[in-house]
Amino acid sequence: HGWSNSKKSWCCANKDKGCTPKCLTESCDATCYHDVDHKGHGHVTCRDRVDWAKENVESNSLLAAINLVNKECSCQCSCNAEDFTRGAPQLQTCLMWGATHFKTFDGEDARHYGEGIAWIVKAEKVKVQSRFLETEFSNGMGAMHDIVFSGSFIGDHKLEIGALNGGKITWDGNAILEDYQHDNTFDPDGYGKIIYDDQGQLVDDTMENLPQRIVHINFEPHFYAQVFRWDNHLNVRIRMP
Repeated sequence: HGWSNSKKSWCCANKDKGCTPKCLTESCDATCYHDVDHKGHGHVTCRDRVDWAKENVESNSLLAAINLVNKECSCQCSCNAEDFTRGAPQLQTCLMWGATHFKTFDGEDARHYGEGIAWIVKAEKVKVQSRFLETEFSNGMGAMHDIVFSGSFIGDHKLEIGALNGGKITWDGNAILEDYQHDNTFDPDGYGKIIYDDQGQLVDDTMENLPQRIVHINFEPHFYAQVFRWDNHLNVRIRMP
């Protein structure tokens, strides 16, 4: 008959067994990793998948496409019909990796040279800044070592994430998410959810053989980021309107 709920609760609290899996997000614009190893799949949002499925499922029905995607991407992202009404925000993606390569929100390729602090996003409500430092592998160029998220969209709180060597994850200067295996979810004052784990689609495929430590940031409304923490640098994916 399986474990009772009380036994599951005790074993989860005391033995770290029988715990209910923690979902990354419920947003239509979060990333789904279903079929991530198949060429052409993965690294797309539930919204992207629904748009594709609507044109390829037998009924060409929006609701059928939504149901299919929500099943495939359970506990990662989910959509409903209201997400596809006119006026829904169109999100753009920015990628940052290595020393330091950029794919900007408008699809352009760019580089950052040298050390220093630079703006990644400087909008009315959203502020993102990064610090770049030279590493032994960057051949004199700066790699992203720290990134800070702030702005009125999160009540001017500050989320800072640093590289594994010498960096921390902090909210308003207080350390959070110090154990990605056991205490890996932080609810920041009602502004969304931050999760720290080892599951995600890489920004830089050259790092695929290394252990992953990824901070998933889901802030309302419609701001999503993944920060990949490596020993001496960060790789970052940001998705926002």
